[in-house]
Parts: sequence; C-alpha cells; structure tokens
Amino acid sequence: MDLFYDATDAPSIRTGALGAISCLVRGHSGLESAFTAPEGGGVDVLAACIESSGEDAQRQTKGLFLLRALVSSDFSTPELARRVNDRLGDRIVELAANPSPDAGSFSVDLGDKAIEALTALAASGAAEPLFAGHRTAIAAARASTQTASGNQDLSEDERQATADRLALWDALLQLAPSE
Repeated sequence: MDLFYDATDAPSIRTGALGAISCLVRGHSGLESAFTAPEGGGVDVLAACIESSGEDAQRQTKGLFLLRALVSSDFSTPELARRVNDRLGDRIVELAANPSPDAGSFSVDLGDKAIEALTALAASGAAEPLFAGHRTAIAAARASTQTASGNQDLSEDERQATADRLALWDALLQLAPSE
C-alpha cells in the first residue's frame, strides 16, 4: 500500500497500485480480513480513491469495484458494510446520482459502479443506515433516471444504458427497509 500512497504525483501508478491491491486481496480470506480491518488501512485506500475528483474517474471506478467485491465477499461482515457506509456513503450516493461530467467515457461506468456499490452495502448489512441518510436522494436519482429514459433524442445505446441504470436503481430500492 506504500506504493499507492507514495505515488501522489503519478496518477497512473496510483491506479495501477490499486489494481494490484485488488488482485491480491479479492477472494483470499486472510488478505481481505487484514486489508479491511480497522487497522489494515483498506477503507482508507478505498476512501482515497472514491473521494478523489472527476479527473480520477478510472481510479474511482476501480475503487468502487473493489469496495463492492469486498463487502459482497463470503469473508465480509455486516460491520464492514456499516463502517464503509459511515465513511463513504455520502460520496457514493453523490457519484451514483451525479457521475462527474469530467469523467468522460468513465462517467456511465462510474455511476453504475456507484449504484452497484450501494446495493452491495445495503445487501451486506448497511441498509438501515444507508437508507436512513439517503432515501430521498436515492429516490430522486431513480426518478431522474426514469425521466431521462423518456427522452426521445437518446440513441439506442443511450436508451439501453438508461434502462440498465434504471434496473440498478430498482435493485437497490428493493433492499430499502420499510419506512
């Protein structure tokens, strides 16, 4: 993880370091546990990626992918999902609802990965705190996607991407606890 933190002036090295970390820890009980433990620093690495600006959309997307994999893992705990939600829930909802326009080709993927990460958090033990703090924003983002799906000026690919995003929002909302 030193390479990740030491490469602040070289974004591509930092993104590569995140990829290496992801490959090393995913699917390995001991490594996932060590990485995600409070003293392991893994949530801090994920936060550094996900909280970065739109110019780091590739790293944000990779961070969201790793987050989803870790909280969905057979080795994960509801405590991890709640801890990640407490630290990153606000930012992930923001990215899901409004992927950065500066993200370029990563914008759609970034938004979709953010919704998938929220769904993983909700399914893994953080549904109550996630929806307690973000039910209105999530519902508004879903409604915005629904409205966009009716835009007649969308290309066939854009229509499909919008339909796919709407399905992601619906899967997340199915996990919402009753009000």
